[in-house]
Amino acid sequence: MKAILKRLGAAIMAAAMVASLTPVTGAAVFADETETDVPSVSEETTAETSKETKKPEETRVTEAGKEPETSASSKKKHGPAQIIEKINADLDQSSGVLTIERYGKEACIDIQIAGVTVEQFDYSEEDSVNEFKINVKEAIDKLISNGDIVRQDTYSIWLIAYDVEIMLATWSGKITYDSKVPASMNGLSARIENGILKWKNIKGTTEIHVLISDYRCLFFPGKTSLNLNEEIEWLIRSGYIENTGSFPVRIVFFNEKAHKNIASWSQTYEYKTDVFAGQKDTVTGLNVTDGILKFDKFADADEYRFVYVNKEGNTEFWAFETNQVDINQYISELVSDGDLPEQSRYIIRIQALKYGLTEALDDPLILAEGTFEYDFAKAQNPLKVSGKTAAVKYKKLRRKKQILSAGKAIAGLGTARGKLTYTKVSGSKKISVSKSTGKITVKKGLKKKTYKVTVKISAAGNYGYDPSEVRTVTFKIKVK
Repeated sequence: MKAILKRLGAAIMAAAMVASLTPVTGAAVFADETETDVPSVSEETTAETSKETKKPEETRVTEAGKEPETSASSKKKHGPAQIIEKINADLDQSSGVLTIERYGKEACIDIQIAGVTVEQFDYSEEDSVNEFKINVKEAIDKLISNGDIVRQDTYSIWLIAYDVEIMLATWSGKITYDSKVPASMNGLSARIENGILKWKNIKGTTEIHVLISDYRCLFFPGKTSLNLNEEIEWLIRSGYIENTGSFPVRIVFFNEKAHKNIASWSQTYEYKTDVFAGQKDTVTGLNVTDGILKFDKFADADEYRFVYVNKEGNTEFWAFETNQVDINQYISELVSDGDLPEQSRYIIRIQALKYGLTEALDDPLILAEGTFEYDFAKAQNPLKVSGKTAAVKYKKLRRKKQILSAGKAIAGLGTARGKLTYTKVSGSKKISVSKSTGKITVKKGLKKKTYKVTVKISAAGNYGYDPSEVRTVTFKIKVK
C-alpha cells in the first residue's frame, strides 16, 4: 500500500521482533512480562535445547522437587510435560541479588529480564554447586546501556529450568528499580520537539526501529522524524497500546549484516488524548439500486474493505477505493470462484480504511464501519453499446488481412454482465465478426473506403444479472 510495510498482528509481531532485532544476549522482547505469561526463550536457547515455553497447566506430581509423573519417553512422544514445579529462588529487592537453588540433578536454568535472556546456568550430576547468584540490577543496567530493553519502573524476572528435552520448572518475580545508566549508546542524537521525534542517521544502519510503549514501528535509513502524537493515537485506536498519558519512546538503529543494535536512545513522552481503543465511526447511507451498492464517503478514507459475515465467522475480501460498488457483480464473481455460497441474503461489513497515517508498519486504521444486510435480487443487465469508427491502413491490407478487437469499433462492451455473443447482420462480405470474441477481420484486398457494419450483441448474464436484451449497433471500418 502507501506505507513501507504493513503493521503486524500481535502473533506475527512477536516473531518479527525476534527476527529483526536480536541483541547478543538473546531474543529481544520489548514488553515487560506479567506473572501469568511464560516469557520468550532466546534464539540460542531454542536452537540448542529445543525447549517449549508454553504456559504450563496443572498436573499431579509425586513429591516436591521431583519431575511430574510422566516418563521421559512419553514426554518426548507427546510433547512437554505440564508443569507445576517451582524453582526455589530468593530476590533481595534492596541489593538486587537473586539467589537460585539448584533444581534437580542436571538442568539448564535460563534467567530472563523483561523478556531478554541475561544468563544461563548449566550443571550436570557431577557438579557440586548447589546455588547460583546474579545481580539483576547490574544486569538491568547492562541491558539498558546496550539498548536491549526500555527503561521502566518495574522489570519482570523469569527463571526456567530445562533438561535436554523439556521445560521442568519455573520461577517468576519482579523488581522495582530506577536505573541511572545512560539510555543511549554510540552517540545517537535524538530529541522530541512539539510532539515530533527527530533523529540523525548513523552509518551502517539498515533498519530504524521506533518503539512506543514497547510497540515497534519499522523505518529504513533516510527517515529522520516521526509525529509521535499521530502515531500514539493510531496505536491506541488500533488497540495496540493503552491510553496512559505517559509513553516510553525508544529508537534503535540496527545493522542486519552484523545482526545487532548499533545505537539506541530512549525518553518518556507525556501526551494527553481522548482517543480510545477501538474508536471508530459508522459508515452511513448504505443502499442498493439496480445491483449497485452506494454509501456515504468517509473523510480521509483511502479504501473500503468488504468483510462477509457468515456462520463460521468473517471472511475478508478485497478493498475498493470508491464508495460505489457493483455489488451484484462482486457477489457473482465470489460465488463463481467458490468464495461465497449462493443464498438469498448476504451480510457484509464495510470498513472505511486509512493507510499511511504514520508511514510506519502500516495495518490500515479502521476509521468507520457499517453492516449491510442485502436481500439479494438479480438486476437488469446494464449492457449499453454504441458504434465507433476504426481505421485500417490500405498499405497493410494489400499484404495481409487485418484483425481488430471488438473494442476498437464498439464502445460500452465493459457494461455487459456475462459472456457476450456477436451476430453480424449486414456489411461487406470481406468484413467478418467472430461470434464469441467479437474480433473484426478485414480481409486482404478491400479498397479504400468507409464501410458500415451492423451487429447484434447480447450478454448472457450471471448470478447477479439477468441476460441482456439484444442490442443492435452499427460501426464503421475506414480503409485509408
